[in-house]
Amino acid sequence: MDPNRDKMAMSPGYRLELEICEDKRPDTAIGVLLPVPPTTPDQELKRLTLDRSWSVAPCHTRDEAQSALFVTCPDSTLNRPITLEMSTCGRLMEEHFTQSPAADAMPGDDAQQLFSALCLGETASEDERLLRIIDCLSRKFRYRSGFDNQEPLTCDALTGNCFSINTAVIRLAHLARIQTAYYIGFFFEQCDPLVADDWHCWVSTLTTRGFESWDIAHHLKRALQPISPALNPIPGIRFAMSVGHDLAFRLACGTVRVPRLCEPRWIFPDGRSRACRVRVTATPLSVMADIPAPSTVPTM
Repeated sequence: MDPNRDKMAMSPGYRLELEICEDKRPDTAIGVLLPVPPTTPDQELKRLTLDRSWSVAPCHTRDEAQSALFVTCPDSTLNRPITLEMSTCGRLMEEHFTQSPAADAMPGDDAQQLFSALCLGETASEDERLLRIIDCLSRKFRYRSGFDNQEPLTCDALTGNCFSINTAVIRLAHLARIQTAYYIGFFFEQCDPLVADDWHCWVSTLTTRGFESWDIAHHLKRALQPISPALNPIPGIRFAMSVGHDLAFRLACGTVRVPRLCEPRWIFPDGRSRACRVRVTATPLSVMADIPAPSTVPTM
């Protein structure tokens, strides 16, 4: 018997509603790629509900770590809400963790030089390597929303958003032989109502310290010290919509690559895609005991 089953069944949860804030499908777009939230120790999808008029085809990445739904729908129902009912308790999925980052997060010469300067050789324990990487990047970066750092990691001071910072973590962690998982989703700061209109990302690690999530960007945003593992250093709630970046999905039109999958994305015949404008709201639920087992097939 799974010892976590009773805990998961009665864990508090949230209902997320995603609304595509566009009047019609872009010219030539053939459909929408909708992420299916992954299971993590902090969440599990229990029900996904779409409008009955929408046509749905499940798909996933080659390693099956990330699932999605390819959706086609008439313009008249485009703004109907996508409802996700989420438990705030899940389980560890070891396939999310890898020592081989995506192509755009490979270490590079600058990361190699910074790693060498940190002197994280064979004498340093895995825990020490991780903590020194976190400390180094938290002192090196200044957080700025919407600003993607383009400077080498060897610079004394860098400015970047959550993606820039977490890419740096992954690059150095790869050199330090530390397993990481990159998650992207929505963060709802503790306020009323719980609304998000932009994505946020973070990194989780799997070491001898166990499973830990790190959000250096939020620590820097609020000048929170010291940097410590915490899913929500800024009080609130978050849910991952996908794991990994530079994802490839096999669709009827061919292979579609997306840099990251948080918001639903319009898909075009030539394989291009762009994020949909969305508004996301979260509503607390008392318990999740009445919600059926996870499924990637939408139900009404």
